[in-house]
Amino acid sequence: MMVGRAAYQVALGPLLWGGWFVALYALHGLLCEYPIEEGAVRLTLLALSACAVLVSAVLAGLCRRRARDAALAPEWRFTAALAGGLHGVAAVSMLVIAAPLFGVAPCT
Repeated sequence: MMVGRAAYQVALGPLLWGGWFVALYALHGLLCEYPIEEGAVRLTLLALSACAVLVSAVLAGLCRRRARDAALAPEWRFTAALAGGLHGVAAVSMLVIAAPLFGVAPCT
């Protein structure tokens, strides 16, 4: 793992989490401003939650890959552990953030 790639891997988890957070709540706000029927809102939130699960699975896979890289190259053990930890935290936080939106209607 090169230094530039290591920095990218460390930043990837929080960047994906931030993008997910902004997209989810921006859509929630747009649904508030431009109301549509309740079933469509639930379907949209379900689709976004499915995306969250997919992205979380990708992050978990990256976390596992970082751990494998750390075992192969001991000089990158800390960086790989840090990247893996950040990917794991981002994956869990995406699922936690998506959960309450099923119970909260837009504009409440």
